[in-house]
Amino acid sequence: AVAAAAAAAPSTDDDAPPPDLFDVFDPRLSPHSYPSGIPDSTSAGDADQASYKAFSRPAPALQVVREEEIVGVLLVDHGSRRGASNARLKALARLYEERRSRDYDVAAADAAADGFGGASTPPPRVFVRAAHMEIARPSIDDGLRALLDLGATRLVCHPYFLSPGKHATKDIPRLVEEATEAVGLEIGSVVVTGHVGSRVESMLDAVDGLVMEALDMGREEGTGDAVN
Repeated sequence: AVAAAAAAAPSTDDDAPPPDLFDVFDPRLSPHSYPSGIPDSTSAGDADQASYKAFSRPAPALQVVREEEIVGVLLVDHGSRRGASNARLKALARLYEERRSRDYDVAAADAAADGFGGASTPPPRVFVRAAHMEIARPSIDDGLRALLDLGATRLVCHPYFLSPGKHATKDIPRLVEEATEAVGLEIGSVVVTGHVGSRVESMLDAVDGLVMEALDMGREEGTGDAVN
């Protein structure tokens, strides 16, 4: 009868095993979250039990959200009355964008494979457009607006000039500054790179490659023999 009575008696908090330390203390929280100390796990009163329930809730998952960076690149040459010359710069811009897009796809796939998710730094997506300093359209203003319409968050202008003449070193920076104001951006928000010819080592590699290619082709075709 006694056993039956004991079985029928409702259980109390005193009958339950005391909570573990980490049930009442969350090491992920600041110590300032416990101004009265850690709740007593063996003889907790009502206030301590309330603290226990509050602090034993799982912490929200950390979510890191990084906005994707979109870079807009504007290639600028002098501009020509010959449509073929202007079309060549446009084709170069397309090829450059395609190369950067392949790099973006590879980097994005690698980041996904690493499993970092939103906490990883996404690679920048790059859009490239062509513009002309004068004579032909699109102008520098047109190019900047096109890149902004594509969602560019950073803008870079590249003077496509071989030599450090007045156009590359003076006119292009001035026109970019004027265009920056025209499209409603702050002065200095568009970065201007050095002209393409400023990379001397790269230019020498290109020249050397073309020279060696011409020599090899001459040997195969029987032309370009020694002059002496």
